[in-house]
Amino acid sequence: MSVWQPVSPDIWQGRDDRHEASNALRLFQTVRQSDTQQPSGDGIALIGFACDEGVRRNQGRTGAAQAPDTLRRALGNMASHEGHERLTDMGNIRVEGEALEAAQQALSETVTPVSRRECAPWCSAAGMKPPGRMAGACWMPFPASG
Repeated sequence: MSVWQPVSPDIWQGRDDRHEASNALRLFQTVRQSDTQQPSGDGIALIGFACDEGVRRNQGRTGAAQAPDTLRRALGNMASHEGHERLTDMGNIRVEGEALEAAQQALSETVTPVSRRECAPWCSAAGMKPPGRMAGACWMPFPASG
């Protein structure tokens, strides 16, 4: 089984430099957080795929489920330049138990309406290859830590 979860606002944090210049913003200050699984307008939709099941099936080290929020923490303190206000965080698809295929389907069902609204889906995950039905997504995996 898979579950969609919005991201905690505590994930997006960083240093506030606005005392130096009003336009000295960081990504945590410009990213929009969605409280629904539906995109709002155009831009870039960040969608996390929090899953250890694929790694577990391949006898790897688990921890990949932490990758989407780890990426958000790393991005949060980066300088935000023109256009970053178009980034919307649409939360995570979390895999519960061994339901990898159902979660991949849920991810596909999340990415499809994003693509139809002329948004660019940016899926973050670790420890797996993109499923075939995700060919339209901008897949940016990074290795699991550990």
